[in-house]
Amino acid sequence: MKHDGDQKGALASLRQENVTATEPTAVEDIRPPAPAFPTDILPGPVRAFVESVARRTGTPPQATALPLLVSLGGWVIPPKISGVYE
Repeated sequence: MKHDGDQKGALASLRQENVTATEPTAVEDIRPPAPAFPTDILPGPVRAFVESVARRTGTPPQATALPLLVSLGGWVIPPKISGVYE
């Protein structure tokens, strides 16, 4: 439908065509649940931090563990930037 920005005209056109809005419906989630994140493989202090944050924020442990592991990986294994580490 072309209405050139005339929203009232577009609405009137829809009414003439007997187009009605329907209520949105939820889509059934058919994916299997994700396995639990294995916090037992994390080093002690990291595991304690991840489990503490998960408990206090009510989020799954991976919500804290994955960004933390990425950050720690960048710190432990620094990127090679134009020969700085040679």
